[in-house]
Amino acid sequence: MITYSFERHFTMQQAEELFLAVDWESGKYPEQLYHALMHSETLLTAHSDEVPLAGLMSAVSDGGMNVYFPYLLVHPAMQKREIGRTLVQMMLDRYASCCRKILVCPDRRVHFYQSVGWQKAEEQTAMLICTFPEGNETPKNRQ
Repeated sequence: MITYSFERHFTMQQAEELFLAVDWESGKYPEQLYHALMHSETLLTAHSDEVPLAGLMSAVSDGGMNVYFPYLLVHPAMQKREIGRTLVQMMLDRYASCCRKILVCPDRRVHFYQSVGWQKAEEQTAMLICTFPEGNETPKNRQ
């Protein structure tokens, strides 16, 4: 059974394991990652007996017009169980009053987001400056 919570009941090690399981660069920096997750405006987590931290989604909002979703990830062992869809729907419900909902995803994930109601921005491009603690730029399409 999958349970969902807006409470922050997970360890730094569980966050690190989740991010590394999906091959996200952020998992290599567990202290900074855990700090970022603990200080996100909103953090929704999915838990199971199989994988304690099965997935998560975070949000940062200006409280009216815009909400940005920096993280959505589901552990590979827990994918294809509607966890990602549920996390997205719960967050969209929570931020229904925001006019603009923003996320950046790798091209290979566009289909998933379109399947849950997102549309690709026309005539707009995501712009990033992405450096990690050593000052190394992140490889293309890495989170």
